[in-house]
Amino acid sequence: MLVNNAFGGTFGIIFLFPSERSVVFKERSSSSYKTSAYFMSKTVAEMPRTLLVSLLFSVIAYNMVEMRSGAEHFFMFYIILTLSTMTSEGIAFAVGAVADDAQQAGALAPVFIVTSMLFGGNHETPVATATSIRDCARCGV
Repeated sequence: MLVNNAFGGTFGIIFLFPSERSVVFKERSSSSYKTSAYFMSKTVAEMPRTLLVSLLFSVIAYNMVEMRSGAEHFFMFYIILTLSTMTSEGIAFAVGAVADDAQQAGALAPVFIVTSMLFGGNHETPVATATSIRDCARCGV
């Protein structure tokens, strides 16, 4: 479920951001605003969509899979799902800033998202991971 929302949030941004980049560069060159202000406003503007899509997905998926009953369990699931989606959107902004066009960004984004999921600790225990990969995970790569 996390993978679904991570990629859903990512591709919503990845294909739009490279087309906005020229406008951002032009406005930055005229000192209209800083890069941090742009990214913060973009994140805040995307937040209602992210919250709504995550809530809709959570309501359907939580009941369909029949997870633990209780509001506290549902809201914990919703918070984790939303934070995961927002993290993947942040990765999408970074990839979109590096890529030359939307097609290149679409090809690069899964590499970064799957790598972050692999080293996130949810899929593999450190004992079962090879030493070289464990060292990469410690470094935050």
